[in-house]
Amino acid sequence: MNKYILLVLISTLYFNCKNESSDLDNFTSDGETKMASYTFCSITPSEVEYSYRIGHWTFKYPNGFKIAEGKYDISTITVDSLGGCSYSYISSSINIEKWKFWNKKGQEIEPTKRMINLVQPNQRESENPFDQNQ
Repeated sequence: MNKYILLVLISTLYFNCKNESSDLDNFTSDGETKMASYTFCSITPSEVEYSYRIGHWTFKYPNGFKIAEGKYDISTITVDSLGGCSYSYISSSINIEKWKFWNKKGQEIEPTKRMINLVQPNQRESENPFDQNQ
């Protein structure tokens, strides 16, 4: 009897966790992305294209309620330690204090780590095409 109760509890926990996870996996987002490029110097210079987020963005659950809403900050990063010459690129970042987050019922909440990761720009400091770790 105890085995059956344990099995039901584990199943319930598994499916509840899975549903929360899938809500954040199936989100929609609305905002503007810009394309840019820079020249990475090496033995043979290479043009590297990348994108970055600008302005106001909204992320939503599948049910239409907002997950997060806020504005991306923009900065220019100059790299002078790779490739033999310096180059600059534009980077998006967030100030978490300027963002709002909601649960799937539409109630404003403190963000979870997963919510913060969802809105973080995916851009890396170095878009070096020769970097083996990418």
